[in-house]
Amino acid sequence: MDYKTDGSDGSLEPKAQSAMEFLTTYGWMILVLAVVIGALYSLGLFNSSGLQPYQCAFRIGLTCGHASISSSGIITIDIVQDSQFPLNITGFACNQDGSYSDLTAPYNPPSNQIYLGVGQNYTISTQCYTKYGTAFSGGVGKLFSGYFVIGYTDQVTGENSITTGKLELTTT
Repeated sequence: MDYKTDGSDGSLEPKAQSAMEFLTTYGWMILVLAVVIGALYSLGLFNSSGLQPYQCAFRIGLTCGHASISSSGIITIDIVQDSQFPLNITGFACNQDGSYSDLTAPYNPPSNQIYLGVGQNYTISTQCYTKYGTAFSGGVGKLFSGYFVIGYTDQVTGENSITTGKLELTTT
C-alpha cells in the first residue's frame, strides 16, 4: 500500500486510521462499562444502607427473627424459640456490657412471664443501655454494639437460666 504522507488530497493517512480504530474500540468498551456501572447502581450495590452491620446470635435454642434499634435506643427484637423444650421468658435486658443485673420482667399478667413453645416466636421491645448505665441514644446510622440478655425457665426441667445474645445493629 502506498499512502500519502501529507494528506492533502483527502486520503486517510495510516496514523489517522489507527487513531480512529483506537477511539472506536475504546469508545465501545467505555460505553459497556458505563452500562454495567449503571446496572449495578440501579440494583442498589452502591447503597451504603445495605452494608450496615447486623448481628443477633444467642448461645442456646433462641434465634433472632428480626431486630432493629431506634435512634432513641428502643430495641425491637423478634425472639424465635427453636430449642427442644418449651421455655418461659422471665426477664430480659439490653446493654453494652452483658450484665444480668438489670433484667426486666415482661409485662404479661398474671404471671409476668412469656411462654414460648417449640417453634413459637415473641416480639420484645425495651430500652438499651450503654456500658455506663445511661440510655443509649444517637442519630440515625449510629452503631449499637452490645448484648441482649434473656432470663428463662426450662418447662421440662424447671431449671432457671440466663442466655446472652450478641447484638450489632445500626439505628434507624
